[in-house]
Amino acid sequence: MRTSWLLFAAACTVTTPTERQLADPLLIQVDAPLVSNQVVIEDAESAAVTDRMVVWFGRDGDLYRQAPGQDAVLIERALGLQVAGAVDLEDAGVDGTPIELLLINGSLWTWNSVLLRPSPLAQDLPGQVTRLAYDAPRLWIETTQGLFRWSQEELVEIRVGGEPVTRGFTIGGVALGQSVIWVGTETAIHAVPVQGGPVVFEHNVQVSAITADTYGLVWIVVNGELQRVSRDGELLSLGRTGVRSLVSERGSPDVWMGADDGWWKVQGLLAAQLTTSPAAAPIALDPAGRLWTSDGVDLSVLAVDRPVVLTGLSRGDVLDLPSELTVQPTDPELVQSVMIALDDTLITVDETWSFSLDPAELDAGLHSLDIDVEYTDGDSRAQTRDIFVGLPFDVTWDEHIGPLHEARCARCHTDGTETILTDFASWQDRYSDIIEQVQSGAMPLTGTPLTNDELSLVVGWGNGGFLP
Repeated sequence: MRTSWLLFAAACTVTTPTERQLADPLLIQVDAPLVSNQVVIEDAESAAVTDRMVVWFGRDGDLYRQAPGQDAVLIERALGLQVAGAVDLEDAGVDGTPIELLLINGSLWTWNSVLLRPSPLAQDLPGQVTRLAYDAPRLWIETTQGLFRWSQEELVEIRVGGEPVTRGFTIGGVALGQSVIWVGTETAIHAVPVQGGPVVFEHNVQVSAITADTYGLVWIVVNGELQRVSRDGELLSLGRTGVRSLVSERGSPDVWMGADDGWWKVQGLLAAQLTTSPAAAPIALDPAGRLWTSDGVDLSVLAVDRPVVLTGLSRGDVLDLPSELTVQPTDPELVQSVMIALDDTLITVDETWSFSLDPAELDAGLHSLDIDVEYTDGDSRAQTRDIFVGLPFDVTWDEHIGPLHEARCARCHTDGTETILTDFASWQDRYSDIIEQVQSGAMPLTGTPLTNDELSLVVGWGNGGFLP
């Protein structure tokens, strides 16, 4: 493993937009929709949740793992174990399955579904690890001494003007059309390009919390006050104080705001109060948009509008191996019935609302999975998911990807831009980044996201071995 230390911006000209201090609050309070707040695991002293909604938690100093639809399993019996983070590393296992990277007692550990062992990455990191974030193919690791990026077998320290990042970071920001990571040093916050380069924007404020929404807007807390940075770098005070924490997720327009008077959900300038007690510590925002929190005793899930959660599929809703899928309704104690149909054919589910799908038994292409949940109070929720199973033809550059590139990508990714995509070779070299960007909807930056059919072509091209 090769370790290098990169100064993202040592000497550069920084454009600092003028701050606008607004006298009147900008957030508009609206009525909260249907809210569910339920304890999901009792006596969970510490916890972390992966994108696949696997829950790792500590109880009486022991470490447990609970997969969706299954009972908790004791993984390690050792007094004092505290888990503070967990991410799924895609295609890291020998069979292409994810490896779960865990943050336990300030160090990194890996779980390969059989063994829990120290991660080799821990040997090269100074200080105690405090946070993990996975932005495939990049892994971001925050320690007590700085911020580090692990990508392509290389560990890189993120510094700005010689200063380490010690006041937090957020991925998913956009500044002047560039994908950036916002980082906090002891004196300021800075927007730096994900791949490295000069600082795009900076503001001389010291933050206690920072996050970004799907629009690329960055939300920060300064001395308990909520502020927001626009894509043009303008800093706005939103007239809200008593803020403790911020949580958002790439692909979500919502920002969850933990405050002295409870949890709020903010979208744009609309804010809905969801709870009235002081906000508990946030753990994670899952792909269904539910917030996991901990009060140091129990692990709870705060949900809005009873989302229906389906677990067991890989990213991009691709079914490439026989899989056990599980439906997780909100307010499960009030569920009257769960009905599931694949292409209008009913599927039998067990008492845990789980069922199996085998791609070998399905035609290649897109399939529609319909889920309907009925509650005893008369409420109902429905969800439709498109599942991708292979492709019935070979995807080639000349026939499929090249024309797609010309239609959707070529206008922006030309010579002279940060990310150059002009031909077969450049697409193949940046394929992992392309998949990440188009599946999340971050790209195309202008226009509509790729359709399911277009996504299927991109995925199928890689699965088929990048045919010319």
